[in-house]
Amino acid sequence: MNIATLCGVGHLPKAPGTWGTLAAMPLVFLPREYMFDILLSFIIVFTIISIPIIDKIEEKYSSDPSFVVIDEAIGIWVVMLLPYFHSDILIIAEGLILFRVLDIFKPFPISYFNNRNGGFYVIADDIVAGLGTVLILFIQSLFII
Repeated sequence: MNIATLCGVGHLPKAPGTWGTLAAMPLVFLPREYMFDILLSFIIVFTIISIPIIDKIEEKYSSDPSFVVIDEAIGIWVVMLLPYFHSDILIIAEGLILFRVLDIFKPFPISYFNNRNGGFYVIADDIVAGLGTVLILFIQSLFII
């Protein structure tokens, strides 16, 4: 349960997903030369560990209970994989906001994964939201000098 709630962060009042995203953000301060490898390792390891944990939580509570926030952490870590994400506080803030907007409103294809049950889908919708954020930030970077 500690993994799913990020050591209780998911139990904070109001907007647990946002709290979970913010709790994952300190990794942005890792040394750049290790950043990609550490983040990718975290994404893979926590995804593998979290799927069966979330499955068990869903059996006891409901589909994607709000206190499960490890999926938000994994999703924002996907965004942090961008090498230029760490270069500017404004890009960090924009990435955080874009990710939360996509995760909250769940446009297609995020909604496809969100409308299914199971630990895999709980995490997949946030990974897709992270990838959507990456795509938006990448396209934006092509037009900004």
